[in-house]
Amino acid sequence: MDDRQLVERFLQRDEGVLDEVQWVYGAYVLRIARNVLGSGEDARECLNDVLLAAWNSIPPHEPADLAAYLGRIARQTAIDRYRAGHRLKRGDGQYAASLEELEDLVGGGDAAEAAEGRALAAAIETYLRTLPMQARRAFVARYYYAEPLAEVARQGGMSQSAAKSLLYRTRQGLKQYLEKEGFTL
Repeated sequence: MDDRQLVERFLQRDEGVLDEVQWVYGAYVLRIARNVLGSGEDARECLNDVLLAAWNSIPPHEPADLAAYLGRIARQTAIDRYRAGHRLKRGDGQYAASLEELEDLVGGGDAAEAAEGRALAAAIETYLRTLPMQARRAFVARYYYAEPLAEVARQGGMSQSAAKSLLYRTRQGLKQYLEKEGFTL
């Protein structure tokens, strides 16, 4: 069943679509949530929250790309759950590690909150469009999907050392670009 048919079933309020979506996109949502939360149990709870959020938001939304829509909901749901569980201490999951790498670029405080600023997001998006595909994919995998460095390297067909260097150079380039665009870092 394709995305359009699944969205149509959401619009018709067919509750069976939730099982279908879980079967088709469950592993994808779990992976995003697990990368942020570092826990399989929390990720499974997050999956249920994502399905409920999709049920409540379709309609009025009619996403053209259901995977991207669910991925965005999953990421935000997992980040909210992460923040709630780590208000007083830093976690040791991939999400915390990837945020630490970006903290130099977005200043002190909570890097996730700073990255949510529309102007900053637009500037980062513009910068990413200038990168070669491999660097762009590595950056998105590491800092959006919170993939471990080993997985970023595997996806890019490179060693971990090469992936680490690529991400470092990309962060440095982003820093220079943001400073040039007038962001205070």
